Amino acid sequence: MKDINKKTKTKLLLSFLENVPFDGWSWETLYFSVVDVGLIKSKKLSEIEKDNVRDLFNNSLVNIIEEFNYSKDSFFIGASLNHFQLDTEIEKIFLSS
Repeated sequence: MKDINKKTKTKLLLSFLENVPFDGWSWETLYFSVVDVGLIKSKKLSEIEKDNVRDLFNNSLVNIIEEFNYSKDSFFIGASLNHFQLDTEIEKIFLSS
């Protein structure tokens, strides 16, 4: 599985990002996304399959971001903002103590 093409890896990233707001930034979310894009057929992954999935990103969730040359800061700020209500003023988000 380590040799999947860039197009498939991009689909995996997009599926992962769609699920993060619901399931968090975790390996479990990535495992769900692998099944979601059809890389693995079974919904219950074996430990070997989980190892193979983690190997796609050198066993680091942060590498998912770096793989696509995104800014880690942008992702973490975006993930934090995602949990606030849409009508929250931006100043209140960053200036509240």
